Amino acid sequence: MNAVPYKLCFETLANDLRLQILETLKEGPKPVSEIARALAAEQSRVSHSLEILRACNYVNAEKKGKQRIYSLREMPHSHDNQSGLSVIQIMNQHVTHCCQNECKRLDCK
Repeated sequence: MNAVPYKLCFETLANDLRLQILETLKEGPKPVSEIARALAAEQSRVSHSLEILRACNYVNAEKKGKQRIYSLREMPHSHDNQSGLSVIQIMNQHVTHCCQNECKRLDCK
């Protein structure tokens, strides 16, 4: 098992603003300005955090006009009941489906 993807995933989530962004996006897709307003955070900080979340495949960005609309990335089998899964099992799913060959942050380490 390669521990690097797990370390990066946990580092990505070990940030209050990024967790708040993910919670906000559970309500539905939003542009950065709306996320920043909802969290009373500086738009530049929110943009930076969104880029980190996007590089780790936690969120998607779709360009609409001059702005990007961010949404949570759906995991394969996300419709299945995951309430009985441990954090490690959920992270295993993320690493398997989102980090392998896709994580842009792995290139940095």
